[in-house]
Amino acid sequence: MQLRGREAEVTIPSLSAVVARIEPPEGEWSLRRDEAKQGEAPRWLFHAVFSYVNPLLFNDDRFTKRFTVRISRTKQYRLEFPEGQMVLQGRSLLSKGVTLWPVD
Repeated sequence: MQLRGREAEVTIPSLSAVVARIEPPEGEWSLRRDEAKQGEAPRWLFHAVFSYVNPLLFNDDRFTKRFTVRISRTKQYRLEFPEGQMVLQGRSLLSKGVTLWPVD
């Protein structure tokens, strides 16, 4: 199973700051189902190309980041990354073992 989209945002809630954004035309993201252990939440392989990113704040481990993707007009999900898997390479991000949770 694979999901794709063109809208997402990474924020630092404690600063009310947007540190990265994915939006058309140059940004995009994809999630592909990865292996998960029995009884665990499904895991995903995540790839993103950001249209905007502040690498200093994005890579600063002192701040907790909130990563949300929009799948449709009404469906928004929060991504959780395993320790050390949210590493920026230029404007791209590739992470394994990501979990997906609906935003209330």
